Amino acid sequence: MPDTPAPTLSSPSTAEEADTDDALLEATRTAFGPRGALARQDSGYRQRPGQQEMAEAIADAIDAQAVLMVDAGTGIGKTFAYLVPALLSGKRVLLSTATRQLQDQLHQRDVPRIRQALGSDAAVAVLKGRANYVCPVHLSRALRDGRFRDPQIPARLRIIERFAAASRVPVINGLTNEYHPCQILADIFTYMEHRGSIQGKTVAWVGDANNMSYTWVQAARLLDFQVHISTPPGYALDDARISDAERKHLRYFEDPREACAGADLVTTDVWTSMGYEAENEARAAAFANFCVDEQMMALASPDAVFMHCLPAHRGEEVTAGVIDGPQSVVWDEAENRLHVQKALLEYLVIGRVPT
Repeated sequence: MPDTPAPTLSSPSTAEEADTDDALLEATRTAFGPRGALARQDSGYRQRPGQQEMAEAIADAIDAQAVLMVDAGTGIGKTFAYLVPALLSGKRVLLSTATRQLQDQLHQRDVPRIRQALGSDAAVAVLKGRANYVCPVHLSRALRDGRFRDPQIPARLRIIERFAAASRVPVINGLTNEYHPCQILADIFTYMEHRGSIQGKTVAWVGDANNMSYTWVQAARLLDFQVHISTPPGYALDDARISDAERKHLRYFEDPREACAGADLVTTDVWTSMGYEAENEARAAAFANFCVDEQMMALASPDAVFMHCLPAHRGEEVTAGVIDGPQSVVWDEAENRLHVQKALLEYLVIGRVPT
């Protein structure tokens, strides 16, 4: 292969930057050497002058607390050039990436490899939106009962509630008793990841008519697919909450096996949602024939997938053979909650979908 052009380095120099400690520079130079940590880990490792020059310049900049601009082309090995001195420095380092693909590459592949090679125990985290969840049921109960050590806390919480009511910024429904759009976004993304477009497909919902089922009906209208709903008597959807447009994408079934027949996606949830724990025994009896089992999945399309928003109760709403079987994609579904919510935040912040 032809030699890769060396990177162009530009760093302002001042008198205050003189006499910096060379320990980081030497450690970086050693790591990239022919007998260094990278070579010991990977027998195919070869020194690249451009990569080493860039790494040493970054080590110098970290030591001197200086600004460094690097213009490096493809093939330099940029990620290792900045990750090695960053990890060797022992300092807190923030890396900003332009794409999710590079972020995933750094966090899932490059950083673990370099940490192993260097024997580093540095903690690494992907920075993302974080939230403190306050359960509305527990909050209202606490406000009513006054169970706070600090008497100022109830007043502060009411201020937060008033502020949220008057806010004009986007409000994301992470979960309510009525709808669960964030979960359905992740479920649809998971289906697309495994099977392609969901348009024209059939989703079978077996179990309680809860927030998940209502949101599946909303999504069916928006993305043009069908939803089969099968619930026990007394636990059906409230027809008053279903619009005429949504009704065109919805079919009801008394027998859950009929609902699953030919379905492309079979999904369910726990029989007793939060706030209904007092109904556990009654629901267990009512839902006894609504456990998604191997027979139901056999009636679905041959390439159908099974989903559950988790946590699941094996032997209740789904058998172990189904949720742990080859048609189950529940772990990809759970992981995709992170990726879809990051995409949702990005969309709300920039107001468009990048192309």
